[in-house]
Amino acid sequence: MKFRYLPGTNLQIAADDRHEVERVLTSLFSMTGGIFLSQLSDLTGMPAATLQNWVKRGYVSSPVDRKYSMRQTTRIIHIALLRQTMPMEDIVSLLSSINNNLADESDDLIDDSKLYIYFSDILLHLPGELFFDREGLLELITERTSDFELSNKTQRDCLTRVLCVMVQAYAASWLSGQVKQGLQELKEGDY
Repeated sequence: MKFRYLPGTNLQIAADDRHEVERVLTSLFSMTGGIFLSQLSDLTGMPAATLQNWVKRGYVSSPVDRKYSMRQTTRIIHIALLRQTMPMEDIVSLLSSINNNLADESDDLIDDSKLYIYFSDILLHLPGELFFDREGLLELITERTSDFELSNKTQRDCLTRVLCVMVQAYAASWLSGQVKQGLQELKEGDY
């Protein structure tokens, strides 16, 4: 069985199963009722002070009893992943387009955990050439999110485009890492 990491985390999952992302997240949070800041920092590789700052700035709602929910955790993962290729103001704008006030979960078009499940599913099963084919990527995202009910076409289009930007930002980050690795190998003569 082939294993991969859940995007933006150090959690391994079976890459073959489309529903594994949801199963892993649900089991993690149903057993614990949430995770503490130190666990969240370990999970994402982000410094605790940065995560607390995001809460203070209203990018993520405040933890309850010092525990972060699956929804808050996945919002943090989204921000951490997007931050590698986008300025924070663009990330806030992107996420606000589907979730309005980021600190208020009651006005969200889609729960961040569901958004993360779609994002991860698309990434883990995406043919590489679709990273460079925006129309093909939009079609795949539309297909993969067809089970999510939205009240109108405008909301559906918004969700599709947000996921497209997220996937392409992830791809840009991955490509940037490949470039850095190639340059490092050249410098060290390791080729």
